[in-house]
Amino acid sequence: MPRECGSWHARHERRPDKEALLTVTGECRLPATFRTVLEEHESQGDDPSQLVLDLKISNPSGYGHMDSEGRCTLNVAFKKQTDKEYSSVLIIDRNSEEEEGESWEVPVRVLTQEVAAAPAKGTKWSSLPRDYTK
Repeated sequence: MPRECGSWHARHERRPDKEALLTVTGECRLPATFRTVLEEHESQGDDPSQLVLDLKISNPSGYGHMDSEGRCTLNVAFKKQTDKEYSSVLIIDRNSEEEEGESWEVPVRVLTQEVAAAPAKGTKWSSLPRDYTK
């Protein structure tokens, strides 16, 4: 079954008032009856700075796909609360016809409070008088 997966992004949000959150997102173009999920691989490999994830694609309807069936974009996401620092995420397609599975290595972007954009200063309410009783 031909499939197109990609547009992978990984970010690790670290904020002082919240737990650190690692988020990996991407998309696959598949027939609409299919489902995709990212799961942590059982053995993480030799590099502790790399998180290994399995991309699993299934057809829960049980019906085979037809080449004429329309394709749609399925969003794929994985979230994990962790303080561990990862430099990259390795995503392995477990349904690939390749012997080792098609894979993607995605760098992790670290977002901290200092990097996050500050809220815009609005002027919507600045013209109101301070004493609202008048």
